[in-house]
Amino acid sequence: MRTRTGAAGLALALGVALVPGLAQAQPSGGSTAGVVVRPSASGRTIGHHRPRVRTVSDPPTEAPRRLLLTVRGTASKVAVYLNSRPGPRGRDALLVTRAVRVRRHKVRVKVPTALRPGGWYVVVCPARTRHRCAASRTTMAKLPGGGHLSPPVRVTTRPEAAQAVTKAIGHRGGTLTTTGADGTKFTLAIAAGSVPDGTAITMTPLASLTGSGWAGKLIGAVQLEPSGLTLVHGGTLTITPVHAVPVAHQVAFGYEAGGSDLGRVPFGPTRAMRIPIAHFSGAGAADDGGTAPPSTGSSIVDFYEILIADVIQDIRSGHLSESSGFDQVQSLLLDALADIKRDEVPPGLSGDAAADQAIKDLLVLARQSQLVGGGESMFENVRPIILKLLEGKWKRAQQRCADNKDLAEIANVVGADRSEQLLGYVGHDLADDYQCARFTVHFDSRATMTGTGGVSGTIQLEYAADPIVRFDSSLTHLTGAAVGGSYKTCSGSVSNADGSYGPSSCTPASFSVQSLVIDNLLGEGGASGGTISVDVGKPSETYTAATALGSRDYQASYWLGCFQNTFVQPFQLTAGSGSTVVTGTSTGDYAKGDLSCSMVTSIDVELTPPAPPR
Repeated sequence: MRTRTGAAGLALALGVALVPGLAQAQPSGGSTAGVVVRPSASGRTIGHHRPRVRTVSDPPTEAPRRLLLTVRGTASKVAVYLNSRPGPRGRDALLVTRAVRVRRHKVRVKVPTALRPGGWYVVVCPARTRHRCAASRTTMAKLPGGGHLSPPVRVTTRPEAAQAVTKAIGHRGGTLTTTGADGTKFTLAIAAGSVPDGTAITMTPLASLTGSGWAGKLIGAVQLEPSGLTLVHGGTLTITPVHAVPVAHQVAFGYEAGGSDLGRVPFGPTRAMRIPIAHFSGAGAADDGGTAPPSTGSSIVDFYEILIADVIQDIRSGHLSESSGFDQVQSLLLDALADIKRDEVPPGLSGDAAADQAIKDLLVLARQSQLVGGGESMFENVRPIILKLLEGKWKRAQQRCADNKDLAEIANVVGADRSEQLLGYVGHDLADDYQCARFTVHFDSRATMTGTGGVSGTIQLEYAADPIVRFDSSLTHLTGAAVGGSYKTCSGSVSNADGSYGPSSCTPASFSVQSLVIDNLLGEGGASGGTISVDVGKPSETYTAATALGSRDYQASYWLGCFQNTFVQPFQLTAGSGSTVVTGTSTGDYAKGDLSCSMVTSIDVELTPPAPPR
């Protein structure tokens, strides 16, 4: 999360309301039907009718210095209040003015500079009474810290490892359940299509959560792993505490890896403690004892989640109807979407970190919308944006793999593609994803031969091939074949009593790497390198014999004879450097009949990716 400061943060701040709207307050007393009696100059009406305020206009979404309100009713003078809850006077209601004249249905008042941060309804009553009043349907916002959220809170978490539960979740979704040491029950339900098959999810209850910026009493919380995992279609964490906690005191929160970036998040709209989850690391509920939770955050969605949390809290407490509250949440979500499209999406089109932030925030919006009756409409709004961001990540990873010859980028390529598939987009096949995984395999052998009749000498041959490579789903196992490779260099000679024989050319013939297996290629699990198994087929070399009878050419397979019988199977590899993915050396001796051979072979597997399409 990033702290929103400056013009961009202020622009965001000015475009939203902090607390849900309020249906017009219904006056007590009798009907207003009948003759309207002219008010006196004192604000009291002449006759038996008491003054009343029928309606007051909604304030601007930001807290201005002065309010211009449209007031309709029979009161010529009115009192103006700012209230954070429905009704003319809550416990934190702030009196703006006791009596101000209504002129042509207009009232001008000054907003108190001491107004604390939050969302405020405007409530207008006849002067000198708190009855027969009207309230605005929406609120105006006074932001914390003069226009931005306070810095994120970092907390220290103490997991209960003994209560942890791990389960593999796939595209069908699934549920994890565990119970904390104090008896608090936690259930995490992950929607279908949220994660790829075989994703291991771990949920660990927390024994405690402490930090200087968080004073609430922990009701229950869990740490969710793998940290940073995004749930494409979302999930829900349900907390069932051992002891009941008043709804008015319940506060939901979330945090990132290691207890960083803790801030308030909304509950679901029911009275049960259900927290929408769009990404990991941690989430829980606290009893704030009626005190205000920290208004912290550092991204656009953090700001809006605090606003939505206020709306949802009013729904859960019964102060606001679902229909009215849901409408306001959807309005806030649309405002958030506009801000994310303006501030987060453009940098996300050119940078991975910014893309991840925008994707995470867009999926949070979609999840929140589902919980307040929005169905899939918000998801369909954000889906093309997320796909565009993911496609940018896919292309950048391909480009980095080609430019830097960095095989580890394939994991980023595949990760982006899997996320696209979960969103219903099938634009890449395996050949597209692994286009960077093109290799040249070099065999550089030096064979020293001896035999009867004075045979001795050394031949050095180098062979290179470009295998076609396939990965399995774990990204740690590579298989392929390199057919139709070629010798690169031939040198050296073998001599005997009749003369010397040196290779004049190297003919591939049927020489091929017929099988290539490299395990643990990406070095996962702390290992590096892997093994390689090779079948070289039947290569041959053309030799020129320099004898007393003159020069003549003949075919031989000295290299093959030595290589096949001295090559260690499987070949043990170690991690290379630069574009060399793995490397290794094999040494062996071979003797047959009157010929013996000692061979040293080095193998290098070099990443040689093609340039990706722009």
